[in-house]
Amino acid sequence: MIQAKAEDWQRLLAEVDFARADLFLAHAIPGLSRARAQKLIENGFVQINGKTARLSQKIRVGTVVEFKI
Repeated sequence: MIQAKAEDWQRLLAEVDFARADLFLAHAIPGLSRARAQKLIENGFVQINGKTARLSQKIRVGTVVEFKI
């Protein structure tokens, strides 16, 4: 797996709840499909509150989501 530099990561703050991390990303990032969001999560390019994200992870208001596309 390719390691990303800290400055390459982008950060989002959840303002509403989402049932799944991939749904949140697909909603929050214009042009990003849910399938692409799933691949980003599966490949370790998404962190939730500083930890590697899981597909089924719930997103709550105030959750910090960091990602690298």
